[in-house]
Amino acid sequence: MIGGGYVGLELSQAMRRFGSRVTIIDRNNRLMHREDDDVTESLQNLFEDEGIDTVLNARVKRITGKSGQSVKVVIEQRGAEKTLEGSHLLVGLSEKEAKAQGIAYRLFKIPMEAVMRASTMSETRGFLKALVEADGDRILGFTGFGVDTGEILSSVQIAMVAGLPYTVLRDAILTHPTLVEGLIPLFLSVPSVPKSASANN
Repeated sequence: MIGGGYVGLELSQAMRRFGSRVTIIDRNNRLMHREDDDVTESLQNLFEDEGIDTVLNARVKRITGKSGQSVKVVIEQRGAEKTLEGSHLLVGLSEKEAKAQGIAYRLFKIPMEAVMRASTMSETRGFLKALVEADGDRILGFTGFGVDTGEILSSVQIAMVAGLPYTVLRDAILTHPTLVEGLIPLFLSVPSVPKSASANN
């Protein structure tokens, strides 16, 4: 898992409880580094108790392989290079984190007023935002700012844990009227990558 923010930690815990061995890679010196020390220390202890490894103060230099098969992540930590190997790679990234780590992405973003259920609830403030890898369909991160967006987040988390492409959510027939169906206009907001550019998926 690249990224020790909210989404990254939730996905890591979910994967661990499904029985996977999980390592979190973060460029900061602690998980959720913007939170108070007692919060981040408690999180660190909790994750250690659950058997989740953390690699902090680490910068991702290269990623090779294909998530779902075999992946190698080369990191730089305290001036030394290390290689981590696994079967899957998940990114719980914000847009700022993706830019800071030099990770290419496509940005999908719509206002909450584009979500029909938000309109029927008379609360259209906010937005939905997702990051998808630049040359494929893997979801890198998701942010929801608006009424009951936790409902939407859970669906995206399941898709990320399962390694589903964003197109599965885009093309799904979702229950109406719900906030989750806002994922359809969200993932329709950016054209798909031509097949020639995503031949490795």
